[in-house]
Order: sequence, then structure tokens, then C-alpha cells
Amino acid sequence: MHQILHQLAQEHQLPPAQTRQLWQIAGLHQPAKNTYQHLRVALMLTAALLLGAGLVFWVAANWAAQTRTFKLHLLQAAVAIPLAAALLLPAGRCVLRIALALLGTLALGGLLAYIGITYQTGADAWQLFATWAALALPIVLVLRSDWQWALWLLIVATAIGSWSGQSLLNHLGNVLDWRSGRNLLTPWLWLLVFVLPLLMAHLGQVRDMQGQAVRPVFSLRLAAFLAIGAWAAHGVFYVFNSWSDKAFVAWLPPGFAYHTAFVLFAGWVGWRSRWRDLVVLALAVLAVDVLGMTLIGRWMVEYVNIGTDGLLLFALIAAVVVGLSGRWLYQQQQKIRMEETGMDKAEKDAHHGN
Repeated sequence: MHQILHQLAQEHQLPPAQTRQLWQIAGLHQPAKNTYQHLRVALMLTAALLLGAGLVFWVAANWAAQTRTFKLHLLQAAVAIPLAAALLLPAGRCVLRIALALLGTLALGGLLAYIGITYQTGADAWQLFATWAALALPIVLVLRSDWQWALWLLIVATAIGSWSGQSLLNHLGNVLDWRSGRNLLTPWLWLLVFVLPLLMAHLGQVRDMQGQAVRPVFSLRLAAFLAIGAWAAHGVFYVFNSWSDKAFVAWLPPGFAYHTAFVLFAGWVGWRSRWRDLVVLALAVLAVDVLGMTLIGRWMVEYVNIGTDGLLLFALIAAVVVGLSGRWLYQQQQKIRMEETGMDKAEKDAHHGN
């Protein structure tokens, strides 16, 4: 914008006084609207996250200087006070309410971790995070904040990851048996994580700072990152897990196609659905590139004598794939901008017509 105004001033040979007037009309000498509001929101949310994370780390260190009773009561207070304040504050203090709710939710995780460590409940890690998510859900439903939904989805995703990959590091072959009940169910759980922000937005459960229903942005992109990443990771593991048959179709495992279908669905949501989002689409395209290059790499291992030439060929193919994907994403970005510009213009024309 600065460059455009400078070019206009030069083309029309405007005197300095008129140039300054044009500059003032454009408002470029003033900070953007709501800049301080956004900065205040970001700082308060960051402070809440840092305080909550510090409390969780403190509990994880299992500090030994205090008695068990003191530690338990302290953590209970760290949960109860912020959450009570968040619920009792007036609706106009939306930013502070969200920050306090985030702090209380994180402190709840610290309390559960302390109980599990101190009293030796014997619960698995996924049970801790599942309990955390269940207890935090009423808080999320009351506040209906995109930030609160994002934190809750992160807790749920951690529970799913811990449950689905419990034996991944120790018994890879057993976990990657795609026909097992756990591995058939896991992609659907990630699908639930992915569509949950869309469902909540459809039901009006995502609100902005003024209490107006909005489409999810941060929670949707975080859910897409988690779900698409999980699908792509499992697809890659399936490709390299176990095949002795040299036939290409024979070693293309059903589990790979199973997870790839979910990635393609996420890409369709980011591209063609009413919840179109370029970040979600880019994540899906990146996952497809990774899965495709994994197949190509596996094929080269089976059929091509890998050497310097083979590695160069693989790098060349990867560069072409990434380049084409980036170009296509750029084209989609331009289309989205043109459509949004056309919609804004139509709304303005309709407003002037009225």
C-alpha cells in the first residue's frame, strides 16, 4: 500500500502537502484497527498458557519439598480459582475469562498427573488424557471459545495418540496389522478430531470475543494438522512395514489406502466444502506428497538398484512433485482471493443500492 501511494504521488506529481493529505486519508500513519486489542488478547492468552504449562512442569518434576496434602490442596486451588473466576466474570470480560479458563484447564491436567504419580493409580497415559478431556469438556461448552476448543482438541489428540500408539515403539509389526480392531478404529477417531470443530461451529458452539457465532480457524487448523499428520504417519509406516512379495500391487497394503482416503477427504474439506480453508488444503496436499513419495521410494527400493543415480532421480522427482503442488496451491489461493474480493464488492454494491 505504501508503494502504491508513492507511485500515485509520482505519476500525478502531487505536491508534498497533498501527498501528506493522501497519506492521512489512507490512514497508513495510524496503527491498524484493533491492533492493541489483538496484542492484549495474545499477551493474556500467552500468559495463561505459560502459567499453566509451568504448573504442569512443576507437578511433573514431582517436587519433594512439601507434604502430599499441601500439594494436593494447592493444585485443587489452582484449578478451582481460575475456573470459578472465569465463570463468574461478566460476559464483557471475554478475554480475561478465556485466559483464566485456559489456565484452569491446564492446571486440571497437572492435578490429574499429580494424583496418578503420587497415589499410583496404575492408569495408562491415554486414560489420564481421556479423563482430562472429559472433565474439561463442560468448561469448553460454557465458554465456546476457539482457543478453548483448540486446547481441548490437543488433549483429546494426545489421548488418541497414546491409545493407538501404545505399543507402536515396542511392537511395530503388531500395531501395524491394519486389520486389528484398534487400527481400524484409530483413523475414525482422528476423523472425529478433524470434524469436531466444524460440527461445533455448525451448532453455534464457537464464539468470538463479542459473543457472535463464527467459523473456527485456530481449532480447525490445529485439528487438521493433528489428524492429517496421524493419517500420513500411519500410511508411511504401512508402506515400509512388511512385504516380501515383489509384485507392486501385492505390497501396496490396504492399510495405506485406508489412511490415504482420510487424507483425501480432509483435502476435499479444505478445497471444496463450505469450510474451505487454504491451510487445511495445504496440509492435505503436503501429506499426499509425502505418501506418494513414500510409495515411489519403496518402489525404487524393490525394483531399482539404489545408488547415486537412484538418489538423484528420487530427489528430482520429489522436487518436481513439491514444485507442482506449490504452484497449484498458489493458484487456489489466487482463486480464493478473487472470489472473496468479488463477494465483498457485491455486498458493498448491495449496501449502496439499499
